[in-house]
Amino acid sequence: MEVLTEMKSGYKSILGLNKIKVLDTNKESTPDTTEEEIKKNIEMLNEKLKHPLGDDDGPLYSALKKTVENIVLSDLTWRDPVANIVLSDNSYIVTGLHRKLKPIFMEPCNKMKCTPPKLVVKKCEDFLENFEVLSTHKIVKNAKHDSKWKEDDSDLLKITGRILDVLGEIWSSPIYAISTSRNKQSEGTYITDVIVPLLRASLANLPNGYICTSM
Repeated sequence: MEVLTEMKSGYKSILGLNKIKVLDTNKESTPDTTEEEIKKNIEMLNEKLKHPLGDDDGPLYSALKKTVENIVLSDLTWRDPVANIVLSDNSYIVTGLHRKLKPIFMEPCNKMKCTPPKLVVKKCEDFLENFEVLSTHKIVKNAKHDSKWKEDDSDLLKITGRILDVLGEIWSSPIYAISTSRNKQSEGTYITDVIVPLLRASLANLPNGYICTSM
């Protein structure tokens, strides 16, 4: 009973605070402008569709504009591509086009498709057929470094050549050509473009077989 009395007293206090608007959190909430931004994007899309790039695009733009104008804005969310001014090829706006207009819409995309040469396809198929997981039982266990080269001079010369080749490619890359572009690269880009290739060039053909390096 004492607990119930305390709860009732606390409830009355909260009601009293609400009456003087101390706990009125609705006024402090951030207004949702999503609907306004989506509306602005749709208006921008409609404006773009008023100006075909060429005479042949007129019917396509007209059909797309008619469909966009009939969109119910309240049904859109940011998950809908059209709300971000994107006409996706699998959206109802495009799939509902007349059968003569859809190929015109898809023409730029289809022109970018490249069929790989038969020799490339054959090489990939051979790789899948002949690939074998390398056995790791040959890796030397508990190998120790005794401050002596395990490779002869000719092997060391090849390794040095690989390292210098990698450095040459790195120094020739436009993203590392000037200090301004170098400073804009992320740590991940540096590791991928510089550290990993140098490690591979240095550690290839080790006497104890294949190894795995981790960052």
